[in-house]
Parts: sequence; structure tokens; C-alpha cells
Amino acid sequence: MWQIGDVSIKNRVVLAPMAGICDNAYRTIIKDMGCGLICAEMVSDKAIMYGSKKTIDMLYMTDYERPISQQIFGSDVESFVKAAKYIEEVMKPDIIEMNVLRYVIF
Repeated sequence: MWQIGDVSIKNRVVLAPMAGICDNAYRTIIKDMGCGLICAEMVSDKAIMYGSKKTIDMLYMTDYERPISQQIFGSDVESFVKAAKYIEEVMKPDIIEMNVLRYVIF
């Protein structure tokens, strides 16, 4: 057993998020095989803010998949905060991972 914050995870087998693959059906199969932590496919903060149906559908999960981590990517604080609040309210994941994109112009 190990911990991330207050989340207890039964083993160190983690499903990495894979674009176009980590849907609910796939995650359930991997959980059946003994995976300790499921990482759902990352979603765009902007897509959540604009109500993209495809992105919102990606947030579907069941309690069986827990513990589950949801990734968000984006580049501005305001949309990140709104997306994180939405995900917490709708999906209620155990962990939210934030991937901040920074642009450097030379």
C-alpha cells in the first residue's frame, strides 16, 4: 500500500493516461486486472470551459475505477481554476493532476 496525499493505493501498478485509449471500458478491464491507480486521459481546460461534449464525456467514470486521477492541461490560471472546479464537482476524482503549458518566445 502507498499514499498520494490522503489517497490510499493498494499497489504500485498505475495505468498511464493514453489519448484515445483510456475510456471507461478500458479502465474497467485494467482495474479488473489489479491496477492500483487509474489515470484518466488528460483533458483541456479550455474544452471544459467551452462545454465540449467530447471532453465532458471523457470525464465519465464509475466508483469501481477508484482511486482515479484526472489530468487537466492548459496555459492560463483562470481557465485552469474553472476546469478544476468543474471536474471536482462533476467527476469527483481522487486526484487532479495539472499540466501547465508555458510558452517561451525567443
